[in-house]
Amino acid sequence: MTTVCAIRVPGAGVVMAGDARVCEANHIVADDFTKVLRLGTATAAWAGTPVVGNLLIGVQGVPGIRRRLRDAEVDDNGFEVLMYDGPRDILSSLDSSGTEMTISRHYATGSGRAFALGYLDSFRKPPADLKAAAARAKRAVRIAAARDVGTGGRILVVVQPHQK
Repeated sequence: MTTVCAIRVPGAGVVMAGDARVCEANHIVADDFTKVLRLGTATAAWAGTPVVGNLLIGVQGVPGIRRRLRDAEVDDNGFEVLMYDGPRDILSSLDSSGTEMTISRHYATGSGRAFALGYLDSFRKPPADLKAAAARAKRAVRIAAARDVGTGGRILVVVQPHQK
């Protein structure tokens, strides 16, 4: 249970934000787990088992993320990872079934997904720059935390500029 989101600013980069709460069987275990990581030229955020975060440590780039997650045997109810390929300026999502999709604007996943997406979808125009995207992403996770018990703790925001 968690909420992570990503906002892509075409040509400029991406912002990812996520809470730090970890729950087990509807009990809060921790409020300080990092779920958004810079991985070389890539950035990743995930919802699902904390094992996914441990698998991503030391991985470099989106191809490495794909390989690591597809090769791993994660015994869980599922996970979803948001991935940004900095050099190619591509935001995508990979879930535990192996399904990958490209995301053009923004996306959220986790137990607070509906609340975060509701806020992000309310904007007619994309953010003007990465600073505005960072404020919007943090607010989306904060709104989810106010309404979803599975989302909470600190909110980490990571800005990854497009590497042209």
